[in-house]
Amino acid sequence: MSSARREIVIVMHGLAGSRWTNWVLARRIAANGCEVQNWQYPSVRCSIPVVVEEMTARFHRLVESTGADAIHVVSHSMGSIITRAVLAENPSLPIDRMVMLAPPNHGSPAATRFAPYVGWLSPAIPQMADHDGSYVRQLPTEMTQDVGLILAEYDLVVPVESTRLDAVRDVVSVPSHHGLLPFRRDVAEYCTNFLKYGQFTVAEAAESVASGVFAPAR
Repeated sequence: MSSARREIVIVMHGLAGSRWTNWVLARRIAANGCEVQNWQYPSVRCSIPVVVEEMTARFHRLVESTGADAIHVVSHSMGSIITRAVLAENPSLPIDRMVMLAPPNHGSPAATRFAPYVGWLSPAIPQMADHDGSYVRQLPTEMTQDVGLILAEYDLVVPVESTRLDAVRDVVSVPSHHGLLPFRRDVAEYCTNFLKYGQFTVAEAAESVASGVFAPAR
């Protein structure tokens, strides 16, 4: 991150997650000198549009209160859908780079499968289904932000074909399951590299990921 600009990284969890779910991820990104805020939202009891309204107001308050030059977002699963929906309604928000961890950008077959049985637990579950009428399938696929995708090789919740977006600039896959992505050190390192360089591996960043050390700030 440039010291001449104030850039804030927002970390957002997925369905049924919390601030604690991303605590390790947020700490690891912050350890590299990034200003990080670990956000929590009501992912289970509220519908996605209700959460989007709440998070939109929160993003605007953040911009107004901090005067940040840029905001970056690292989001796991449903958190990526929330951010996409916020941006669709508020394209002027100064959100720059985004790292999406296993995002159901085209819906999740698991959500489709289980919605008839557990959809009553959370209105967000059927809204993330992978059929054409679901909420997530209605979101615009165009984005002006640089987007990086981190995929889990053993993901049984969101298959690779459900993650794609036109705005994707770089993709990396790690040997993990869907829910374990935020806890992996290599995921935190990849996130940091993308936020700094716009890609997951660059000359010095690639060496840093291999050695387990964060890439140095420029």
